[in-house]
Amino acid sequence: MSDLWSFEIMVPFLLSVLASLLLIWFYRAFALRRGLVDVPNGRSSHQSVTPRGAGVVIVFLYGAGLGFFGRDAFPEPRFLILALCPLGLALVGLADDVVGLSSTTRLLVYFLIIIIAIISLGAPAYFPYAQLLPVPLVVLIVTIILLWVINLF
Repeated sequence: MSDLWSFEIMVPFLLSVLASLLLIWFYRAFALRRGLVDVPNGRSSHQSVTPRGAGVVIVFLYGAGLGFFGRDAFPEPRFLILALCPLGLALVGLADDVVGLSSTTRLLVYFLIIIIAIISLGAPAYFPYAQLLPVPLVVLIVTIILLWVINLF
């Protein structure tokens, strides 16, 4: 049997699926009670009232899983920053859903979180063509790409 089906991989995977289902179910009930919903309009991709903000659950589980299962993968300061950055992104998204942040505020906070994550991981050295460009330019390019990806959703 391949390593893909090993106990060490399948148990965390199944636990994360179960946790995702349960937390999304609880979050959905919370969002509906609190009125955290999107009402369809002409630009909507959905046809009925839809709870918003559930992405915070997925990002929270990512950070928790990384904290629990990935604690030996990184030196401590980098690990802690890596675990906190997605949680920061989730909190900004939740704040935007609950109180409505301006796009400038949201983008500035996302920008800072992404810069912190990239620099703390020493990531510029791993990017293609990073040796051909100054490190600050590589960090800026990657940050802009990540900002774009985050704001697609």
